[in-house]
Amino acid sequence: MASSREAARRRARNQVWTAAGAYGFAPGFLAFFRDGTPDAYLNAIVGFVHRFYDAKKIMAWLDGLHESVFSDTLTDVAWLGMESAVFPNALEVAPALAGMQREHAKRFLVDLKDVDISMQERMVNASVVQTLKAARCREVLGQDAGLRNPWDHGLYEALKLPPVRTTEELTAELDDVLHRYFRMRMLVGHRRAWHIALPEAMLAALRRVLPVQLVQDDAPTRQGGRGTDEGVMGASGTAAFLGRKHAGDWRRGLALFGAPYFSETRRAEIEADVCVGSHAGAHVYFARAEGAGNETNLAWAEEHAVVLRQAQRELAARLKNVVDVTRQPLAVAAKRGRLHASRAWRVAALQDARVFQSVEEELYASFDVTLLLDASASRESQQARIAAEARLVAESLQAATIPVQCWSFASVRGVTVLTSLKSFEERTTRRIAAYIARGWNRDGLALRALSYLLERGGRSFVATSKRHVVLMLTDAHPGDDLGLARADGLLERSYMGRAAVDDAAESARALRKSGVQLIGLVESVFPGEETDGAAQTIFGTQFVRVRAVEELAKKAGTVLERELAAR
Repeated sequence: MASSREAARRRARNQVWTAAGAYGFAPGFLAFFRDGTPDAYLNAIVGFVHRFYDAKKIMAWLDGLHESVFSDTLTDVAWLGMESAVFPNALEVAPALAGMQREHAKRFLVDLKDVDISMQERMVNASVVQTLKAARCREVLGQDAGLRNPWDHGLYEALKLPPVRTTEELTAELDDVLHRYFRMRMLVGHRRAWHIALPEAMLAALRRVLPVQLVQDDAPTRQGGRGTDEGVMGASGTAAFLGRKHAGDWRRGLALFGAPYFSETRRAEIEADVCVGSHAGAHVYFARAEGAGNETNLAWAEEHAVVLRQAQRELAARLKNVVDVTRQPLAVAAKRGRLHASRAWRVAALQDARVFQSVEEELYASFDVTLLLDASASRESQQARIAAEARLVAESLQAATIPVQCWSFASVRGVTVLTSLKSFEERTTRRIAAYIARGWNRDGLALRALSYLLERGGRSFVATSKRHVVLMLTDAHPGDDLGLARADGLLERSYMGRAAVDDAAESARALRKSGVQLIGLVESVFPGEETDGAAQTIFGTQFVRVRAVEELAKKAGTVLERELAAR
């Protein structure tokens, strides 16, 4: 085994040396496919960079990236830029490089699809490096790059560097790209390191697998590891973070989410009922969002007002049709109409002249709707859009006389917080604009807590006793830093990947068994295949993928028409 690995490394070095036109030096990078065979194309790119640029200066520049905890990601991104810059000159020297590039692209996409890597690895890679690499491979093969996230698309285009002549020009171009998209700066002090304010598209994945803490200025900070004393994800937190292991009351800091919705006695009763089994040791908390809404959310909605209004009108019209189909006539006692023999005795005994039966149309739909919004940090890059979409759906439902309430959920250090953003009684949807994405998402516990509210929460949580529909806006990728509990109270598995999806699916089945119709509106920055698989496990066939606001009216209307007409 060792001899085969060394043979592969020798082949890889020879590929680099051949492209470089020089032998004997130790390449700083060697590329291999997942099965361990050398990647001839990428090794050739390494060699051509050595041939056309000053290898020592390139390595010195890359060494600067290695002081970051995200050195692997930044280095891979930099190599994508160097590949673009060197390819035109390399192709003049080696025309066969174009064919090698196509073979590399085919192999990379096959490996990406077929190899069973962990969900956590897929989520991290898919957010930046794998997404960009896959996009380039698709373009090489004449396909669409498949980039829907604006940040990914912008970085991808920025990395198409021109064939610059000098090493200084190349590193300057790379510096510009990294500073624009990763906003890096060098900190001066007793420890020199890259300080990175990462964009939300990347944090969406990284926050799921890196240990983070929530501080009261909403800046997540990585605990431990390399980097500055301030942390690599934001400013240092001077306030205490939420946590089960926090000294003192675990409720400290929950004011971030809003005023308490229940008394402590009632909250504790609900927790005792739902935080059992695999969620033993977790907490639930209920808050009520206050204020006029998040400024970022309101600004985004104003910027896209035309599109949102059009989508709202379209969805409202479709929902009115649903109501007309599902609305049932009511038989009521009246002084005129069709004689109801069983009530005739009331004339003499009670002087009640209402012995006739009249049929009247219901004024409201025979069902109510609860919007449940995933408010985890993985949604942060889409926060403003999700808030606008939720308001759009809520206003459309109200226009169709369908009662609607709205809740969001997020989990912070073992505390799953459900935040009320609109009650059935409220006519305005403005509080939904207070939606903020932060923390994790323990979907299974959130669905348990919602089920409790719908079944035993009282009249405040159900507008009609006939039928309840839950529309869940989610990315279908649950994850929490508190693991799943065993019967003995110890943590058995992390709440990630398949285990988390299965737990969410179990809670979803229990909710449906209680008579609640659960429908998923799924939009995600994660790969489509992974997302569809997870969504199918959780929602069965009762979900639709939404990729743009313009799609929401059509798809939400279609799924409501289908599910409600079938009842």
